[in-house]
Amino acid sequence: MFSTSRPTRKNIRLPRDHYRDGHAFLVTINTHQRQPWFADPGLAQAASALLEQHRGLNAWCILPDHVHLLVEADDVLTWVQSFKGRLTPVFRELCPGQRLWQRSFHDRALREEDGLREAANSVWQNAVEAGLVRAAGDYRRPGSSVWPDWREWDENRGSLGSGSR
Repeated sequence: MFSTSRPTRKNIRLPRDHYRDGHAFLVTINTHQRQPWFADPGLAQAASALLEQHRGLNAWCILPDHVHLLVEADDVLTWVQSFKGRLTPVFRELCPGQRLWQRSFHDRALREEDGLREAANSVWQNAVEAGLVRAAGDYRRPGSSVWPDWREWDENRGSLGSGSR
């Protein structure tokens, strides 16, 4: 006889307190079925506007079917839930009856020896790696609330150059 109950999902998260200690996390949030919803300029602009409101958001890059973030927050899990929850109503107005987000998200906690600037650079380089632009500074949907002048980074060295943090 077949069971009608759903299989138990494996918990892939660290213990909750790790997300509340102000650690920096690289986060990737995928769209549902990797649909290129952020190719829509209105939705991409709405996502950018939401991200620009968050202080302590070291870096982001909005690609057509996912978002890369470097987040330092008091509670990263709550922060991601809030971002996804605030953007979803905007999406529903644009695409009624469709799902915007894949369930959950991928994260990687940065170790103490991991540099924030290098991690931010890796976030911004995603548009280059995806073949969307030749240089990260040429892409329309990356940003930082910590380094507003991040586009002035030294492309020859592949880092942000001088500055704090």
